[in-house]
Amino acid sequence: MTVPPLIDGNLGEWTSATYPVIAVTYGQASYQGPADLSASLMLGWDQSYLYLALHVLDNKYVQNASGDQIFKGDHVEVLLDRDLNGDFSDNKLNNDDYQLGLSLGSDLKSPTNYLWYPSEMKGIKPGVLLAGISTTDGYTSEAAIPWQLFQVEPRSGEIFGFAISVSDNDQVDKNVQEKVVSTAPDRQLSDPTTWGNLYLVRP
Repeated sequence: MTVPPLIDGNLGEWTSATYPVIAVTYGQASYQGPADLSASLMLGWDQSYLYLALHVLDNKYVQNASGDQIFKGDHVEVLLDRDLNGDFSDNKLNNDDYQLGLSLGSDLKSPTNYLWYPSEMKGIKPGVLLAGISTTDGYTSEAAIPWQLFQVEPRSGEIFGFAISVSDNDQVDKNVQEKVVSTAPDRQLSDPTTWGNLYLVRP
């Protein structure tokens, strides 16, 4: 992106291709269709950040968890395998595989994050920019993630293992992960070979 997006939750400036986040990878029994949980995703990058923009369809927004428990509420999750070529067939997580959660808080105005993997780096990470806006059918989520967090110096032509997932909790009195939709239909957190691919391309 030659002009970085303003991370404010407003997606009107985005003109990138849109990718569906619709594959139910957890909680199929409680899934009630696209209006219950689904999303459309746009991506961008420059030398400093990986940019995400999502319009999430969600008929009830619930996020009352914090810290390493944010997966038990409505949030977005980023999976990235930094060394795809180096361990292409490795079906177990290692220290070049990242799981980052992005939460807008209980009021959509209290953004936070949590990195679960690599486990030696776990915790809330400074420098991640995040904002969202409530919509009539759900919410938006817009983020700028420093490449430095992934220990990556981005170059056009690079390929990473990658998946974006969105979690849902509809129980206002209980913190629980009820269902997950993903860009990767076979997505399993602990198996990077089930993730998709992210290609960095200059227009």
